[in-house]
Amino acid sequence: MSSRKLTTAQTAAVLAFMMLASKILGLVRELVLAHSYGAGSITDAYSAALSIPNDIFAAVMLSASVAYLPVYSQVVEEQGKKAGDRLTSGLIDRLWIAAAAVCALGCIFARPLVRVFAPGFTGDTADLTVFYMRVAFILVIFSVSKNIQASYLEYHGKFISQRFLGYAENVCIIAFTLLSFRLRQPRLLVFGILVGGAVLAAGYFALSARNGYRHSFVLEKDCGERDILRLALPVFIGNCASHINILVDRILASKLAEGSVSALRYGSGLTDAINALSIGIVATVIFPMLSKAFAKEEHERASELTSRAVSLCLVLMVPASLGAAVYARPIIRAVFERGSFSPQATQMVSAAFLFYVVGLVFGALNTLLLRVYYSLRDTVTTVRVSLICVVLNVILDLVLVGPMGIGGLALSTSASGALGLVLRLLLLSKKHPQLRINVPLKKIAQTVLMAAVAVGVSYSAYVLMGNIFQISHILKLFVALVIAVVLYYVELLYTGAKELELLKSLFSPK
Repeated sequence: MSSRKLTTAQTAAVLAFMMLASKILGLVRELVLAHSYGAGSITDAYSAALSIPNDIFAAVMLSASVAYLPVYSQVVEEQGKKAGDRLTSGLIDRLWIAAAAVCALGCIFARPLVRVFAPGFTGDTADLTVFYMRVAFILVIFSVSKNIQASYLEYHGKFISQRFLGYAENVCIIAFTLLSFRLRQPRLLVFGILVGGAVLAAGYFALSARNGYRHSFVLEKDCGERDILRLALPVFIGNCASHINILVDRILASKLAEGSVSALRYGSGLTDAINALSIGIVATVIFPMLSKAFAKEEHERASELTSRAVSLCLVLMVPASLGAAVYARPIIRAVFERGSFSPQATQMVSAAFLFYVVGLVFGALNTLLLRVYYSLRDTVTTVRVSLICVVLNVILDLVLVGPMGIGGLALSTSASGALGLVLRLLLLSKKHPQLRINVPLKKIAQTVLMAAVAVGVSYSAYVLMGNIFQISHILKLFVALVIAVVLYYVELLYTGAKELELLKSLFSPK
């Protein structure tokens, strides 16, 4: 079925299903890596090498794509699609030039970068990290256009087709992971992300061309790109600030026990998957809708969209965070503990995962609020908040890493997320009074109570099953989670929660 023949609500439902499938495939990718190499020196080198180029250049790509959508929306409204395509081409061309320079510098200075960002790595681990990093820097060239073209497709309502590209990327990574393990050649591992990135880049260009985009090489300046730069610079600073948190976490983790860097990767990756499956669909679809609403100065529509999204976020994320916290160790054991992934690795990942899920609700709401600020074309406020959160995160990292290890690093991230949420809410009401978020405190308290009851009953059943029946922990966990979901759904029905209709009404045209 073609996405253009679907209603907006149907598109959202299909997109949610496809995002679920994508996250499951991404989880399979992590499972294959954990099964093959566990949590040791190879996965530490792999995690550090991939994240360092990402930390250096991802802030550029993300800030450009975030600033691009509101400006593109205005250009199309005022000058037409041809002008919008020219703006898109000029931005991509400049990003390619920057990516080539970053790639060259990264390959030359890979070893000094490893000494700075992974000072605990020595010997073969450091050498392998350097090799992985040089290949990963080449990936930057393929990645620059992806975010821009993804925003282009989303603006034009093409949410579904691009999801297939993520499947292809994950398949490439899984194939090379298995190949490298079978041939006992760990250096082959990193080529999965390189081939996957090339497939992704080619696919986005093909989809954009299919939907009317025509790329042209545009190097002269125009006012649209100056607007993007003006919006992107504060976003870039904010993203750099958030990546400082990741870098500090990794530097400190590299000095802990072997496998600590990998444990942070697995723990945060699983947390991100829960976040994306619970609220990612809302954040993805609402951004272009908010951009259009603010471009047309439809403040009532924007307020309604934001309030509905926040309400739905709470209904989804409160039980998800409570459940993930209660079942942290069983979840990690069920998901990862097999093959080369030992019980000791489970203990390390569980410690990180438990304290990451403490901040699940804060992270989801921050994701939504960032989309709101970007739609308002207010990027300066988010930068100020991000810088304050960085300071808190680094201080807490240094204080907590000693007594708590990697759990302290994860808890610092959650605490800084909570502070960021409070500050963003306060500043939003002060600086943009035309946007009103209406979620009653009574509703929040009711959601927390229902989630606590559902998770509490399910955990009691989990313990009871372990005492009475001789069944596998995976089956016990599955039954307990089903009980929690069903009971929570019944509670929502009993209380007449409007959120059961919000997924449809949020995306329904007015």
